[in-house]
Amino acid sequence: MFFVDKHRHLNPISEINDVFRGSYVMLDPLGRFFQNSKGYIEYSRSILDVDTLEALAEVG
Repeated sequence: MFFVDKHRHLNPISEINDVFRGSYVMLDPLGRFFQNSKGYIEYSRSILDVDTLEALAEVG
């Protein structure tokens, strides 16, 4: 929390990994969704190859 304390004057918002894990939609440069909510990085097929909703469903 050193960074947050040092920048308190900027009103930073901090998050704990366990709280936000699995709550963001992330897309890599190859067009694959990915997440690590299971403790390891899981990738979908690329949205260039399959429907976006189908790819998103592959990673939950």
